[in-house]
Amino acid sequence: MYKHFLNIAFAATVGLTANGQNDLLRFALPEKMPATVNSAAEESLPIISTDGSTLYFTRTGHPDNEGGKTGGQDIWQSKAAATGWQKAVKPAGLNNAGNNSLIGVARGGSRVYLLNQTLSKKKNNPGLSFCDWDDAKKIWGAQQIVAVTGLEVTGHYYGAWVGADERFIFWSLPGVEAGATNDLYISTSNDTGTTWTSPRWLGNMVNTGMNEISPYYDQTLKVLFFASDGHPGRHSRL
Repeated sequence: MYKHFLNIAFAATVGLTANGQNDLLRFALPEKMPATVNSAAEESLPIISTDGSTLYFTRTGHPDNEGGKTGGQDIWQSKAAATGWQKAVKPAGLNNAGNNSLIGVARGGSRVYLLNQTLSKKKNNPGLSFCDWDDAKKIWGAQQIVAVTGLEVTGHYYGAWVGADERFIFWSLPGVEAGATNDLYISTSNDTGTTWTSPRWLGNMVNTGMNEISPYYDQTLKVLFFASDGHPGRHSRL
């Protein structure tokens, strides 16, 4: 089944006109999140749990981050309530003084994927890890490394997004040459995230000679969204 998905993915076209996009996607005007979520610092990379109960995001330049205002970035969360989004807090066990970002929520919210591999209180390795929720202790368990065959992160910037069904990871990875831009790749799993294939390039119908970053895949629409310096305001439908 996944072989079929890959064949479709790598044949994806980006040649949709602006009118075609409007026919496919209809968005309401954006509304600023309340002060319980936003702060004077920078909020980015929002991900909501599959049941809609928890909003995770990355906060940079905040004095309450593990590394302080001038240190790394931390994962924060806000819970949905009848009165609106509750005051954001840092989930215990997911941050250190380095750069921390959450890039996937799976298993009904009981597993989160992180864009790092923690080595110490201050240092992270590039790669992915996950934490499972310990319901008895009401805390996130220890980080566990996500082993991805052939993964090499050669530059200073990389990104990823893990599907809620733990069947695929979309990557934004830098090239091996000095000054190379980022391209999009995909890794797949046939055993619910236990093993992953080597990142596979998504081809030149998606990638350009410029940066492609911040992938997000909508499983209902079967549309891959990403930011690109090389595509003028388009998206890729799989």
